[in-house]
Amino acid sequence: MFTALSNAGISVYAVEYRRTGDDGGGWPGSFNDVVEGSRKALEWARANAQDAPVILAGHSAGGHLALLVAQELPTEFNQVIGLAAITQLKLYAKGSNSCETATPQFFGGTPDEKPDAYSAATPSIENIESPVVLIQGTSDHIVAEQQSYLAGTSRIVVPGAGHFDYLHSGSLAFREFLDLLSDGQ
Repeated sequence: MFTALSNAGISVYAVEYRRTGDDGGGWPGSFNDVVEGSRKALEWARANAQDAPVILAGHSAGGHLALLVAQELPTEFNQVIGLAAITQLKLYAKGSNSCETATPQFFGGTPDEKPDAYSAATPSIENIESPVVLIQGTSDHIVAEQQSYLAGTSRIVVPGAGHFDYLHSGSLAFREFLDLLSDGQ
């Protein structure tokens, strides 16, 4: 995906973070990593990319974290895009697929055991000053379409797109993402 975006003339800055199982990964370590990494990426982009618009995007759990970064840095981005982003954590943690069942590991407990952590990590766009778009496929069996409903956001639903289609440059989902990025440039 990054290579295809770069080939399309879009500068890409990938912010990495510790994951569940990594020392310090999970909540709030992963969140702290993406906030700090995003600050550094913004600093570099502003110093090297002149006045190009800065769009924050993330896929799946990365989409969830991107929404939280936008809350933390509400004026820093021209647009925020969540690709199959997880927006309703308590609901997601009650699911049965392998990613849903990993959610309590990320938080160190269930929503009933860690209500404050789940509340703190639930995205809201109330303070985000840039437009937020959620892109969701109708054939995503990892993040359900209901996760793409977040008050104040725009939605793009991609018919037949699965969870990983955004990562494949030949897919309709990737083209929708690329079009959205190109419109923001």
